[in-house]
Amino acid sequence: QPVTIRVDMLFNRGQATPQDALQTFSWAIRERNHDMLAHDVTPKSWSQFRDYADPQNWRRQQFDNVGSIDIVAQREVNATTVQVGIQLNQAANPQYGEKIIVTLVLQDGEWRVDSTSR
Repeated sequence: QPVTIRVDMLFNRGQATPQDALQTFSWAIRERNHDMLAHDVTPKSWSQFRDYADPQNWRRQQFDNVGSIDIVAQREVNATTVQVGIQLNQAANPQYGEKIIVTLVLQDGEWRVDSTSR
């Protein structure tokens, strides 16, 4: 059973769990919070995500159309790596969504987004 999170209900949940980190990452994109976005991703992946807070970035613009996020699966790769399957549902057409796998890693006691794949 998926966990559905409305984008307008996202907030900073910290990085204590992979799901918390994923929600905080999404909140930082929505809020264009560059500092939190930088904190919520691994240093090696920062170049992939730094433009997500830029309102002119096409990925950021796509996120403006998302109404909810479904967390549909979670797989532990090892003790410090988790993959979370999500679906970004369009606000105008919730039945249409983009499926993404988000890889999170545990670094210094906090979960951080390391990569995304489609």
